[in-house]
Amino acid sequence: MKKICCLRVLLLLLFSPGMQAQLQPTSAGSNSEALPCISADAYTALTERCTKNAAALHWTSPQPVPLAVTPLHWPLRAAANLTDCGFYYVSAYVDHDNTSAAKDYACGTNTYNGHRGTDIAIGPYPIYKMDNDQVEIVAAAAGIILDKHDGEYDKNCVGSGSNLPANYVIIQHADGSRALYWHMKKNKVTTKAIGQPVAIGEYLGIVGSSGSSGGPHLHFEVWAGSSNTTAIDPYAGTCNLLNANSWWASQKPYTEPAVLKVSVNTTDLILPACPTLETRNESGTYVMPFQGPGLAAGYAKFYLFLRNESGSTFATLRILAPDGSVY
Repeated sequence: MKKICCLRVLLLLLFSPGMQAQLQPTSAGSNSEALPCISADAYTALTERCTKNAAALHWTSPQPVPLAVTPLHWPLRAAANLTDCGFYYVSAYVDHDNTSAAKDYACGTNTYNGHRGTDIAIGPYPIYKMDNDQVEIVAAAAGIILDKHDGEYDKNCVGSGSNLPANYVIIQHADGSRALYWHMKKNKVTTKAIGQPVAIGEYLGIVGSSGSSGGPHLHFEVWAGSSNTTAIDPYAGTCNLLNANSWWASQKPYTEPAVLKVSVNTTDLILPACPTLETRNESGTYVMPFQGPGLAAGYAKFYLFLRNESGSTFATLRILAPDGSVY
């Protein structure tokens, strides 16, 4: 993964008497109580499918266990063609408030009422990343493919409707628990068949926006048993009412302040509404004297994409000369 210092290749050719720097948020749609990732009807159908598949495979599921025998690893990774500093952020955790309100495992509000999974969105440029297969979904734990589905439209957005069919994979682990990987890109789901084994970190699909989805993201959900009524939250925290211990091999912090991407652009980037492809207007080559469309002579656009930034976030941008010194 490229670090910020590697951006000298993009910056050293610039000659600019002035610089316009912007802190730019990532853009992606999000689900809500009105548009849940998985509807009640979908959960019912899903449980029936899994039960039938388990019977056909002659499986007898063990009873739900209080602790994960197989710890979970992060279910996303950057593809070989992705060199950004970062590429994801958690857009919604599991809801732990039994009322009409919503509360996540850390007693925060990064969730929505009734949400049973962890939504991991991708950015910046989520549609571009999806179109170019830049973020892969991988198995969080070893197991057997219990169910899978592919072939559904994969660019749904907020307002597309609820209870839409998704592309997905469900893995059953040795302890009887199950992991759901939801909203996958069409025709990118693993070619392995139901009943075949997968290893930790094995490719399962590409992050997409199939099903009832507000934009490209992975809905990652874990059941301790054979139905959504046994859903747990892999994160341990004060307000987790489902399980006392973390199911992660190494639990990530509640927020992860980080730089996702720094870029030099010939002019403004364009972030249209989902599902239209973003126009990045990035370049690594500049002819002097440089003048980008809509910019004054000698000016370029610099963009900094941050994750989990706060009001006190302070960023320093440097342009490096070919010898590595600060220009």
